Amino acid sequence: MRVVGLLLLTLLAACNKQQALSRLVPPADQARAAHYVDLLRARQLDAIEEAADPSIRTPQLKANLEQLATVLPRGTPASAKLVGAQVAAMPEGTRTDVVFEYEYSRKWFLANVVTLRKGDAVTLLGLNVRSIPESLEQRHGFGLRGKSAVHYVVLALAVLFPLLTVYALAACARTKMRGRKWPWMIFILFGVGTFAINWTTGDVQIWLLSFQLFSASATAALYGPWIVSVSLPVGALVFLLRRRALAAVESPAPAP
Repeated sequence: MRVVGLLLLTLLAACNKQQALSRLVPPADQARAAHYVDLLRARQLDAIEEAADPSIRTPQLKANLEQLATVLPRGTPASAKLVGAQVAAMPEGTRTDVVFEYEYSRKWFLANVVTLRKGDAVTLLGLNVRSIPESLEQRHGFGLRGKSAVHYVVLALAVLFPLLTVYALAACARTKMRGRKWPWMIFILFGVGTFAINWTTGDVQIWLLSFQLFSASATAALYGPWIVSVSLPVGALVFLLRRRALAAVESPAPAP
């Protein structure tokens, strides 16, 4: 239930990805970064060199830009959207990383632009373009086709464990116990350890010393891969096995 809910919420929020990223980087900085990419598409490499930060002005800069320009087509892209943004305060100034995704006739490219602001001056700190086989939304979309047995097992447990936790919580709430009930409810709420799988790549990570609410989760960064993780519902299992022993014994009615 919790995983399904998270998937639905993410689908509903997909249209707000651009707004969420735009809040990280001011529109002026976005426009400046896009302008550098436009200069690269137009092969106006001298203008890019003039905007480059002194730390990257090397004799090889012009040759690197010429090689980079061959990656990105000259024409107007069918679509262009912001897919990544990060702002960091550094001793040298404020560093802004912006990533755009461009589509050209069913071909996709990622352009990463890094700028550095020192007071009122802004310089170009980095520029990179690379082709990708498909759009990020297609690559990191949540689907079941072509997945391994590990994917299906983790997904099944990510649905089963929250249901088991909810059932154990309800049973705990209805059970009359000799001691305090709230420690058991907290124990039931959290799963122990974490087994996480990257839904796109299939990479697996394991954390033994971790706790997870409702023993499962499914999260995805903006335009990033889904991470589905499960934890062992130790509290729910222990309670259900000991429920009869924990129940308060009712005193017999007095004899008339």
